[in-house]
Amino acid sequence: MRAGSGVTLLALLTVVACTFEIEPSCPSEPDAIDPSQLAAQDENLVAATAIVNRFFAAADPHYRGYDIEIVTRLAGLDESEQLMFVRAAAPIATIDPGGEVFVFGTRGPQPAEISSSGGCSVLTPINP
Repeated sequence: MRAGSGVTLLALLTVVACTFEIEPSCPSEPDAIDPSQLAAQDENLVAATAIVNRFFAAADPHYRGYDIEIVTRLAGLDESEQLMFVRAAAPIATIDPGGEVFVFGTRGPQPAEISSSGGCSVLTPINP
């Protein structure tokens, strides 16, 4: 712009405040968990490490899945919650009885059940 042209330029900046909820990503290992961040986002989220006891091949798909024994509670589980259930239509090829898994999901809908959270896999094998 040339001096003395009589034209004044104004810059108008509009700031829009917005709020949004951050959804947790799908963690695949225990080190990726920040328990305080999870608790602040959803009180029903749970994270733990566990040993797979067995795959229960019930005739009713509602009761078909894995019995797991919680080893380390990272978020959302009490000491009294030792044996939990993860529904699965069929055995998962990478999950073996006796194997250690990382558990990430939400409570319910049945007592002692952990379900998927936001499409994340509930059980992820932990490689030694």
